[in-house]
Amino acid sequence: MPAIPHQRHPFRLIRAAALLTAVSLAAAACGDKQAEIDSQAQALRVAAAGGLVSGLRAGDPAPRAQEAQALWIARRGLARMKHLADSVSKQHGIDVNQPPVAYGTQEYYGNPSDHPEVREYFAQYAAYARDMREHAFVWLRRTLSEDMEQTRLGSDFQREMFRGLDSRLPPFRRAMDTAGNAADEMVQLHDFLVSIDDRVHYSPSRREVSFERQSDMARAQELEQHARAAFQEAAQYAARAEQEGRQQLQTVTTLLGGS
Repeated sequence: MPAIPHQRHPFRLIRAAALLTAVSLAAAACGDKQAEIDSQAQALRVAAAGGLVSGLRAGDPAPRAQEAQALWIARRGLARMKHLADSVSKQHGIDVNQPPVAYGTQEYYGNPSDHPEVREYFAQYAAYARDMREHAFVWLRRTLSEDMEQTRLGSDFQREMFRGLDSRLPPFRRAMDTAGNAADEMVQLHDFLVSIDDRVHYSPSRREVSFERQSDMARAQELEQHARAAFQEAAQYAARAEQEGRQQLQTVTTLLGGS
């Protein structure tokens, strides 16, 4: 029975897409502060590419140039998104990018009762997705507002930044719903496999699983295929959001003169 390929979690791939549209509103020439702007643009590129983000700690004050401040806000927004995703997944006791070793193996399908950690992982994954759906953008808006207070970007910039952020909320929530539903179906699959455990057999020598009843295999495949489709849908959203973020990032840093 084929395993569902693990997809990277959509939230981890959103990157700069939720923030960079608003950042572009502040992109204007500022020659006397160009070194400061270039430094913030490079730091933002590293953050958007998934590199280490040193923000959120003392010693990361807002730069002086307004254009550099816009990039600073975006970089810290990315750092906060990563921090939030890591913190919430930790609260739920999982790493969203690292499922249990047994997950997707033939041995698991043949001996699901031996691997309760798979059920627990997906149950917590579903809870994680719903937690992020309900709270991620609320928390992000609050912390971005706190960062804005350290700049001179003004209320117009903040309003447009949040307008861009809010435009990402509906598709983000759909992606979280999709990921959560896929995880729920994996829990259902686990429970179903446990319920038919005595009719499913695993051969260690051949590393194959066999079902005594065709109907059991058909039901297991149906649950698996539904979960696969949902995970792929969430991953496609993530890929689109990441591509948009990369394009917006290139536009912003080019307008600001960052190399």
